[in-house]
Amino acid sequence: IAFSFILLTRGKPSAEAWVSDKPFLLFAILHGIHLVELLSYVIWSGKELVFIRVLGGMVAYAFIFIMPVLNTKLSRIKMKRIEIAFFAYVWLIFFLTYLPRVLGKLPNVGGTFTEHLVLFIWVILLGFIKISDAFRNKVQS
Repeated sequence: IAFSFILLTRGKPSAEAWVSDKPFLLFAILHGIHLVELLSYVIWSGKELVFIRVLGGMVAYAFIFIMPVLNTKLSRIKMKRIEIAFFAYVWLIFFLTYLPRVLGKLPNVGGTFTEHLVLFIWVILLGFIKISDAFRNKVQS
């Protein structure tokens, strides 16, 4: 939900009045909590992680945790470029997280097929919304 909100409202003056002025910090805090929960589950369940499968997620977490720092240190123009890469990469990780769940390739993950399908469709919709916004803004410029 936080990613969706930040993705859809970032850079929109009408939304920035009621959105946190530190959305990347909020997202990093929420994902810090998620990472602690995820690592706790992996440790306590005795599951072995396959390095190549978790590498993309590790990079995404690093990106998520560095964004609040970059947001305070970089100019708006440089930050805009980094945001494009950030949103595209994190969106891709969400897509690649739900795709195998919907295809039934990860039978031992939590959640129902319906939950995974709804979230997968939402991730796809987010991509379409953001791409259409980008084209709309390009045409207006």
